This record gives sequence, C-alpha cells and structure tokens, in this order.
Amino acid sequence: MHKAKERLAGFRDIRFIKASFQELLSADIQLPDFGFTVSSLAIHHLTMSEKKSFFNYIYSRLDKGGYFVNIDVILSPTEALEGWYLKLWQEWIIEKKTVLELEGDYSYIIRNYQESNHYNKLDTLTDQLNALREAGFKDVDCFYKYGVFSMYGGKK
Repeated sequence: MHKAKERLAGFRDIRFIKASFQELLSADIQLPDFGFTVSSLAIHHLTMSEKKSFFNYIYSRLDKGGYFVNIDVILSPTEALEGWYLKLWQEWIIEKKTVLELEGDYSYIIRNYQESNHYNKLDTLTDQLNALREAGFKDVDCFYKYGVFSMYGGKK
C-alpha cells in the first residue's frame, strides 16, 4: 500500500483501505461510499459464493454512477484455451526478458501459477460478469483480456 500512496500522492479525495475480504464482509468496518473501486490480483482467491457476496458489498458501497474494476486471473473455459493462454504468457515473458536484457530462467513463474491452483478459486470470465450483473451492475464488460489475465467490471 505504501507504493500506491506514493504514486497517488498528488490526487485528492483518495482513501486507502487495508482489510481482507472477510473483514469487509463480516466486520463492522465503517467506510464511506466510493466513486471508483479497483481490485487487482486478489479476488481469484475467493470462491464464487464469496465473489458474489463481495460484488454485492462493492455495489452497495458505490456512489450512483460509480465504477468497479477488477484486474485478475480467470479460469480458461477449455483446456485447449488454457494451453494456448499459458503459451502466450510464456512468449510474453521471453519477450520482456529479451527487451530488458535479463538473465535467468523465468519459466518458474508459470509453473508456480499452475502449482498454486489449489489456493486459487478461479472462475470463468463469463461467470464473473454474470455475477456482477446479478449484483446490479450495469455496463458490465471485459475491458481488456490477454490469456488468463483480464480486466473487467461495471457501473452502478
């Protein structure tokens, strides 16, 4: 959170909340309503039931016209697509390694991702977009997708 505060220091009316999803959903944490909420690489640790609860919570805390955006990994709809997406990721890593003139083997990144899937509770993009709609979000869409990485959200 320190880096985010540093990078956004020049902006007004920004509040940072450090709390787990479970704390937000179960504790009585007094928060103001938000105009914009973003999550990055975290929601994939929640079950679909927990995701739905969290999406409902965010929707209830957003100002009218406010946006929620999630940047995260998603479950590929088929094994064939998963293989292709992981190959895209591997090619991207190799490209960045070359451009940045880095040494070493970075294949462990994808291997770690695959081996940590028992910690991840991945759901398809379609299921998550539908969960946002069920929570009441409008203009729900995928704003960007590259393989297993996606940026999606909606508006209250």
